[in-house]
Amino acid sequence: MSIRTLLSLFSILVLSSGCTLFTGQQKSDLYLNPAKTPAKHQQRLQSVTSWEMEGRIAFIRPQERHSASIQWHERINHVQREIWLNTVIGVSIAHLKSENGQSYVLEFDGKNYQTDDPEAFLAARGASFPNLKSPRWLLGETQDFDSTTMKPNQPHLIQSGIFTNQSGVQWQVNYHQYKTYRGLELPSFIQLESPDYKIKLKVHTWNF
Repeated sequence: MSIRTLLSLFSILVLSSGCTLFTGQQKSDLYLNPAKTPAKHQQRLQSVTSWEMEGRIAFIRPQERHSASIQWHERINHVQREIWLNTVIGVSIAHLKSENGQSYVLEFDGKNYQTDDPEAFLAARGASFPNLKSPRWLLGETQDFDSTTMKPNQPHLIQSGIFTNQSGVQWQVNYHQYKTYRGLELPSFIQLESPDYKIKLKVHTWNF
């Protein structure tokens, strides 16, 4: 057998092996990748009953802007909830806690308050945050929105949604960026807008 024939056979074997390995990798990726249909993705989000989120948040009005670090813990399908807002150097701005999902203890400006409507309480003090009692939209779930638009190239991910809060104020939520955590695509940059308010939320980590 000539050297040229041996080289040809070797090339064929290498190319064949490469094609086989590539096909196997494709199958592995398809198996590991998150669900790519809207229904399956929403099902996976709904299966997350406890989670923790950390990031930065900015509250913006025409003549003022406030920012803080945020930690948000949800337990037992939103029965237990705890939220911390701190300054850059770690000084507490607000701490919200609920053990039953109905009544809330709120530490604000060094004082403790009890309320069953934390959203209205914060709004009256210039720190509006919508739909605190049903925050599944933070994960990218669609169930609480009046209307939604999905991403054209990733139709399993929500691009924007509109909902009306308990006070009748309409909010638009825009999902600008996503990251994958444990095989699940979750929002990493969200912007919320109402007629008088804008909120920017940059998520650094999700744990669940």
